[in-house]
Amino acid sequence: RSPCHPGETCFEDGSRVVRLTKRRPPLSPELQGVAMQIAAEVEKSHSSKAHAVAAASKVGDFENMRSVFLEAHEDEIEKGLETVFGPVKLHKAPLDAAIKKRFMKSFLEMPNYELRPAF
Repeated sequence: RSPCHPGETCFEDGSRVVRLTKRRPPLSPELQGVAMQIAAEVEKSHSSKAHAVAAASKVGDFENMRSVFLEAHEDEIEKGLETVFGPVKLHKAPLDAAIKKRFMKSFLEMPNYELRPAF
């Protein structure tokens, strides 16, 4: 269920629209069509961001991939966390070089997977 969003329509936020397409009872046929169209655009945007991260990972540099990932998803992640914690700012967690190397090795061994935020 979407959190309350006073002063905004349900269609102003892409993630809300995606949830609206799964609503039970369903939206009216007219609104469902609009919601499905917006949800498809949101998915296309998410997919484009995931492909940008995947392209950055091909270089094999963890820091570059992390920067591209954060650039692509920082606003979305912060917005999601702020619904629970209030204002937040993301910072890079310090990681040992061995962990970065192991992550990149595993990620590069799965070329058909996408790296996306989940929360």
